[in-house]
Amino acid sequence: MKNFSILFFSFLFANLSFAQTGPGGVGNSSNMDAWMDAARVTGLTNNDPMSSWSDFSGNSNTAIQAITANQPIFLTNQINGLPAINFDGVDDFFDFSTNITAGPITIFTVHLSTRISLGSILSTEKHILWTENNRVSSLYVSPTTRYKIAKVNNAFSVFSLQTDGSVSGSSLDLFDGNTSSNFTRTSLSSRATSVIGNYNNTLYLQGQMAEIIIFNEELVSAKRKIVSNYLAAKYDMTAEQNLYAYQTNHNQVMGVGQEADGSQTVARGLDSLEISNPSSLGNGDYILVGNDGAGFGTDAINIPGSVLQRWNQVWRVDKTGTPGNIDLEFFLGTNNFAAPSAYVLLVENVDGNFGNGGTFLDPSTPSYDAVNNSITFSNINLVDGSYFTLAETSGDITATANGNWSSTGTWSCGCIPGIGDLVIIESPFNVIVDVNSSAGNLTIENGASLTFSGNDTLFTDGNVIVQASTAFNSGTVAAIGTASNQSLTNSSGLPIALNNLFSSNPNGLDIITGDWSLSGSLQITAGGMDVSGANSFTLTSDATSTSQILPSMSNAFTGNFTVQRYISPRNANYANLSSPVQSATIADWDDDIYMSGVSGLNGNATFGPGGPIYYSVYSYNRLLDKHDTITSTATALVPGKGFEVWLADNATTFNGRTIDVVGTPNSGNSTTALVNQGWNLVGNPYHSFIEYDSIRTSAWVPNNYYIFNTDAGSYSFFDETNKPPIAPSQGFWIFKISGGTKAVDFKESGKANSTSSAFLRRKKIKNFELKISNNQNLFTHKAAFNFDLNSTNGIDEKDAYYLVSPEKKAPAIYSKALNSEEGLILNSINPFDEIQKIPIDVYAGEDGIFSIQAENIEEVYGNYSCVYLKDNTTGNAIDLSVDPEYTFFANEGTTQRFNLILSNEFNSCQDLIKNGNLVQKLEHNLDLRNTFGTWNLDYTLDENLNQIEIRVYNMNGQLVLSPISFTTSGGGSRVLNELNQLEGIYLIQINTKDGVLNKKIKL
Repeated sequence: MKNFSILFFSFLFANLSFAQTGPGGVGNSSNMDAWMDAARVTGLTNNDPMSSWSDFSGNSNTAIQAITANQPIFLTNQINGLPAINFDGVDDFFDFSTNITAGPITIFTVHLSTRISLGSILSTEKHILWTENNRVSSLYVSPTTRYKIAKVNNAFSVFSLQTDGSVSGSSLDLFDGNTSSNFTRTSLSSRATSVIGNYNNTLYLQGQMAEIIIFNEELVSAKRKIVSNYLAAKYDMTAEQNLYAYQTNHNQVMGVGQEADGSQTVARGLDSLEISNPSSLGNGDYILVGNDGAGFGTDAINIPGSVLQRWNQVWRVDKTGTPGNIDLEFFLGTNNFAAPSAYVLLVENVDGNFGNGGTFLDPSTPSYDAVNNSITFSNINLVDGSYFTLAETSGDITATANGNWSSTGTWSCGCIPGIGDLVIIESPFNVIVDVNSSAGNLTIENGASLTFSGNDTLFTDGNVIVQASTAFNSGTVAAIGTASNQSLTNSSGLPIALNNLFSSNPNGLDIITGDWSLSGSLQITAGGMDVSGANSFTLTSDATSTSQILPSMSNAFTGNFTVQRYISPRNANYANLSSPVQSATIADWDDDIYMSGVSGLNGNATFGPGGPIYYSVYSYNRLLDKHDTITSTATALVPGKGFEVWLADNATTFNGRTIDVVGTPNSGNSTTALVNQGWNLVGNPYHSFIEYDSIRTSAWVPNNYYIFNTDAGSYSFFDETNKPPIAPSQGFWIFKISGGTKAVDFKESGKANSTSSAFLRRKKIKNFELKISNNQNLFTHKAAFNFDLNSTNGIDEKDAYYLVSPEKKAPAIYSKALNSEEGLILNSINPFDEIQKIPIDVYAGEDGIFSIQAENIEEVYGNYSCVYLKDNTTGNAIDLSVDPEYTFFANEGTTQRFNLILSNEFNSCQDLIKNGNLVQKLEHNLDLRNTFGTWNLDYTLDENLNQIEIRVYNMNGQLVLSPISFTTSGGGSRVLNELNQLEGIYLIQINTKDGVLNKKIKL
């Protein structure tokens, strides 16, 4: 094959004189003066004298020695199995046919010297190279100066010299292996001839020469490094900068690259392959390709099942930096082995064996050039270390049996399809994706089917055509092509249901014809996804789960999607909703839920016959601090904006259903939600859960948010103790303290991976809370308290404001900070204060019986030893550590009904309570009351005579007082002076004719 390469190379010079056919693909006859290569000498055997050394630069500047006694000797197998030419150091040399007169120059040599005295390597008109003891020197004149670089005697290395054409004062660079020296040289020489191995018939080279390359220009550093790597790979030596790591088996190297002083963007060298057009070449970036010299015969054995044969010759890639993709042009010459349309690029990324897996066909469609008889693959992404060659595809792979994708018995080729393969599943066969699998184009014919056995991925780099009613019941379809856009086509006439869909194709993914749905995850990281060609594409949601769009590129989607969101059954009430798509309107919701006042499908409800219209949809005006009624179905659902929507199927219940909007899903980082001082109703703009912390990138964004709870009839509060991800289509409230309009930043990176159908997750409370409920309806509300050494008694950033419920009959409870009338549903308290007296306001939506229940009271005990709730209306004080629930009557309206009293001492609590009564409810008809230090038992019993006995035990069960007995009837009060001598926690036992009551009390 070597002879073929030489003849083919000569043919190229005749037809492509300006191609980059020099060493490593650098240069050609226009900028090369000579290229002598001992490995390409033909017709000689070991120890034969040489009368000439051919020039392969294309300029026919052959080096000649007609005198037999002065002829160097050809030696085989001298360096890395390659020959070299021996110079005896006495009288051996070559004269160039033509004097090399170039001033600017770059010279490469691969040689060794065996003498310690001066000897000549090469002299041209203006440049002279000598050997010295363990050195190479370059000689110039005026004054005569030798510039030296270290080089070990009796050892080959890659040496180079370069300088420009200035008379003097120019930079001179010498390189030996990865060692370099820089000088400012003197004047150029002036000689009448150019000689190899002799200077003035006195200084002869004693040693061997394998290769000499002379450029008539000062190469840019990228080109110089590529030539250095070409020589280093060929001779298994060290380059100026080692850019190719695979020279052991692939040592015929060429490359492209760039440094700050210039670039090399096309290379062919002696190869049948040309590489060009690196897509993102930057300084320090390189793509070097080496072949194994196996020649252009064909291999029909070591191939994947979808290939008939391939060239024996294999190339391997080494990438430095991020040079991007590249074009590959294969020149066929006389080595055609397939029809132009049947050529494919065969790539292997594991071990270089094309027959044992790790192999794929690049999906790029090649072009054929009849003039050059070449095949070109454009914009190819080759990973570092990959192997590739030219191959002939065998055509389609068809399913011939029911079975797993990973089984060779399923397919006509007796193989397992891979990337680039043309795969057809014919009727009546069902193929099961049982492991991560790959294909190029995939067709599922009518009557056939494709299913997944688990959560595996089917990777494709071609188009998928579905002609059958196929349900992708699980797993992922992934579009990973790079050469051109991909498409999914539904020609079955029935809806096709996808589970997960992923695309990273930089040219995009198109959804074509038919109806499609997706129930799992959608993610588009490159190129975008266009559904304009489909009848519909629905992102589904039901009571079990909802689809989601995982972090994707900006502007990832084109066309209208139908995006669903399931809302579970609940009490009839308001809900906070938002839209995850662009261009949606209230009309999208109007056809799914009952709406009034929007001039929609359901008309208008009124407050009584002929009464005013009931408006069921509101937005919130952040500037005017009021709700605005929505009166038209044409009102835009602006992404990032929240709405309050009444959900009801009857007066009391919403039965649950799926709502949807139609438009283009929002993607990329968004700043559509503008907020101002006070309350703001914003909305999740994505069809995905988002982490609240992801939008808290500015200091002004509060650490908490609110979501309306339809069952409680009030707003659930979420802070640093519990911030669940915000659901898709969920509206939420935030309170901005300072003035000025700001944008809330929503980011793709803030998405949380969840397919939950829940709009609002249950809160895991860690704060001490007071919960109010009533006997009139099921609505509830909570006020929370926490303890923080950085808090103040006034309002600070750790507090959270009370947001009035749109449900007027829902009760509310909230506290107030020092010197403030603002209601707080989270009051952060500094526990350094020994005594706290905190005002508590209560709102009653209607007259009735209300209850306050203390929750997580243990959170108080790390800071305070007593917790009392003082009723300012009745004067009662309830020890919440004993009685966590208090029942009272309230009229409709708001009152400062209570004080919450916290202290480290029981006496301090009593001082704050002042003249009130400390009440511990033992049972609905029994209260233990302390008034001015005296304990009383208040009772409401039937009119019959009742014998009562009271026993008091300590916590160890020991009786601490003699039993107290008395007889009574009806209601009354009994002074229990016996208890005044006790202090602490005790068990009280009250025996009556109706039974025995045991209760823990605090005395």
